[in-house]
Amino acid sequence: MKKILLCFLVSASLIACTNQETKTEENVTMASDNVKPDLVSIKAEIQALETFWDSASNAGDFKALMTIYSDDVIELSNYKMRTQGKVNAQKAMELSFEPGRIGHSKTTEVFGDGDIITEIGEGSSTDSKGKTTTSKYICVWKKQNGKYLIIAEISNSDVKPN
Repeated sequence: MKKILLCFLVSASLIACTNQETKTEENVTMASDNVKPDLVSIKAEIQALETFWDSASNAGDFKALMTIYSDDVIELSNYKMRTQGKVNAQKAMELSFEPGRIGHSKTTEVFGDGDIITEIGEGSSTDSKGKTTTSKYICVWKKQNGKYLIIAEISNSDVKPN
């Protein structure tokens, strides 16, 4: 009888330990699911990508520019039809390229879960005659293979051209 009681107590202890480990693992998983992304660092990372975008765009280096776009990117540009896909986005950018125009982008806000980030930004560009125009944009970035890529972008000018 003592052996049966001892076996029962050992079994009950093992079951209790196993259940406690499972609960602990569940709690750790649940806690990590609720971890908030470091939006300050992400904003700096996105701004660095926008600075790269400005450099490539100003130089007319569309091959380099496309390295920060996803293959199926959606572009909603000012006064243009919607485009989808990196090839179509590049064609649209090449058609609207103005040599001598210098643009600058500024990330004003980011929000999201860390894997998908929405950026709100402001831009300005100065043409070869010195005329400056301002604009605003929203980019949706998705982290793919450890790198943020633009999956959707919309922009428009603050002033309608003549």
